[in-house]
Amino acid sequence: MTYTTGYASVVYDIMYNFNVGKGVAQANPNATDLLDKVYNAMFINAQDYKVPGMTLVGNYKGVPLYTASYMNYGSFTLPGSTRANGKIFLQAGQGSDSDLIKHEFGHILQAEDYGLLCFYTFKAPTSALSAVRATVGSYIFANS
Repeated sequence: MTYTTGYASVVYDIMYNFNVGKGVAQANPNATDLLDKVYNAMFINAQDYKVPGMTLVGNYKGVPLYTASYMNYGSFTLPGSTRANGKIFLQAGQGSDSDLIKHEFGHILQAEDYGLLCFYTFKAPTSALSAVRATVGSYIFANS
């Protein structure tokens, strides 16, 4: 059963993620790297991970695009082992912003060029920090 909007979808997505993680843990009861296995199952090797309340709104060059009415703090990308396993999450109301979609797709290309380990270790944190600085800077400037 799937839900697309409202509280029910949030509960479904959270339980789905829990069950994916639980399934990996049950399949690997003695693993010393269980967190890595769960992370790989959800983000890298499959498209199992669900951000609660997200709705699939299309795709761009093979990468699924998601949005949610509650998401108003920015957009982000989670590359996977293939484009179909990656995900682009767009801020509410920006599902048709072609410049933003191209920007987020650029992060997919970075992951393809540099590899997922490099992307998640270096590129993603740097990009997130840049976004935070820009947001905080614009807030301070607008309220000074």
